[in-house]
Amino acid sequence: VFSSFVVRKIMVHKVEQMKLADSRVKLTNELLNGVRIVKAYGWEEPFEREVMKIRTAETKSITKQSTILSLLIVVILTS
Repeated sequence: VFSSFVVRKIMVHKVEQMKLADSRVKLTNELLNGVRIVKAYGWEEPFEREVMKIRTAETKSITKQSTILSLLIVVILTS
C-alpha cells in the first residue's frame, strides 16, 4: 500500500518534470531560431530569466522525485 502511494507520487513528479523539460526545450528552440531578432532587440536577459525559471522548477521536481524514491528504497531495505 505504501509503495504504491510512493510510486504514484514519483510518477506525478515525473510527469511534471517532463512537461517542464518540454517547455524549456521549446523556449530554447524558439530562442535559437530567432537569435538574430533576440540580439537585435536586446532580449537576451528576459529569455534567460524565463529559461532559468523553468529550469529551476524542473530541478525542484527532479529533487522531489529523487527524495521520494530514496525514501521508498530506505523503507524497502529496512523492512
